[in-house]
Amino acid sequence: MNHQYIFTSLTRISDLAETDFVVNKLPREQWQNGDYVVCKITDPGSSILKLELSNGRMRGIIGGELLVGALGERFATLEATGTWRKVGEDLKMTVLTGAGLLGKLTSKSVFMPNLIELVYTGHTFRYGEKLTMDSFIRPESYVPYTTPVILFVGTSMSAGKTTSARIVTNLFKHAGHKVVGAKLTGAGRYKDILAIKDVGADQVMDFVDVGLPSTICPREEYQEKLAQLLSKIEKVKADVAIIEIGASPLEPYNGDIAINAIRDQIKCVILSASDPYAVHGLMEVFDIVPDIVTGVATNTLAGCRMVETLCKVKALNLIDATTTPALKKILSSATGLSLEKQSTEIEPIRFHTHIDFVHTTKEEKLEQLILDKMDHLFEKYNDLIKAHVIIEEEKVSSSKGKICKIELSSPGPRIFASSNEPTFEGSVGETIRDLDRQLLKRKQKMNPHL
Repeated sequence: MNHQYIFTSLTRISDLAETDFVVNKLPREQWQNGDYVVCKITDPGSSILKLELSNGRMRGIIGGELLVGALGERFATLEATGTWRKVGEDLKMTVLTGAGLLGKLTSKSVFMPNLIELVYTGHTFRYGEKLTMDSFIRPESYVPYTTPVILFVGTSMSAGKTTSARIVTNLFKHAGHKVVGAKLTGAGRYKDILAIKDVGADQVMDFVDVGLPSTICPREEYQEKLAQLLSKIEKVKADVAIIEIGASPLEPYNGDIAINAIRDQIKCVILSASDPYAVHGLMEVFDIVPDIVTGVATNTLAGCRMVETLCKVKALNLIDATTTPALKKILSSATGLSLEKQSTEIEPIRFHTHIDFVHTTKEEKLEQLILDKMDHLFEKYNDLIKAHVIIEEEKVSSSKGKICKIELSSPGPRIFASSNEPTFEGSVGETIRDLDRQLLKRKQKMNPHL
């Protein structure tokens, strides 16, 4: 692997990390969507920011490093917007998503941390030809799409679509069915489909697999790419497809095209909503009647009642295990697939903790302490997906230097904490207490009556 560069997850479809390439500057008018470019990090931004690698893991940033990403566009209602088309003569850019979606930042929420800033170094080339995401896409023979779909849509980003999709995937897998997971629209980010893989999906894929950094592109181009993606999904020959429309269909990611392309195969629609009125608006605009509404709008009985009164649809808080029997009944009726397991009951979704020891020796006793504490945290906040723990020793003259960093994968914004203490046990304890405070604050914000 070439360690001269950070290869972000948008390069996962390529062989850039394994096979040599050269870097040449191109004039701005020759740039195109999906071009693989090399940029130098000029400002790492907030200390909590990380880059998503081609294997889905997150990597910290030192500054001054070179990364390989793809030119693209983002238009997120709650976080940030940007496009490579607005890059000026200074060639300065921003990392618009941790996956390596690169472009000029055009707006940002005041609640977002400062993003990673870059300067363009050049395009990747081989044999005199520039390399793009399309350079690594093999032609896909077209097949009509017939796989039954459970469709997950949201009224906005971070509405709970991926969490709901994980729960439903878990039900189908534990009933013995073959499941394919896919994200048809949005801005490139590997973690969403990996979350579906983590709970047992046989295969997962998204628009990156057909050469798009995000689905903000001309409608004709997206229709062609979508046909390729649906053909790939169909060839899995799954019993059911768990399909997510990223962000909201109202955002400029071509969500309406995606919905219309699979409409005849949609057996059940699960809508994650921020509030009951947003449910009503989405139903009106896209002529979709969800079978289930979930998400923040269903956190309380009051929210559920308002959804059902205003929109005349079923409201279920899917992360509440008491709703599972009703969920199974709806899914079975919609798909004709049994969700009854031969053994006694459905196993819970397992929380996964990955631990890295950096510049220090691995200690089994410390590792078990971390696992026990993380399991306890998961029992308390059961919508957590996984944790990445870094135990690092820093040679310093002070009494401290035992560092613990933990990043949690969960619905919504990233959760991160770190501490530096005289002992690893103290550092682990303080970091987890910080995470507990953040999680409790998030839970109270989502449900102010707690």
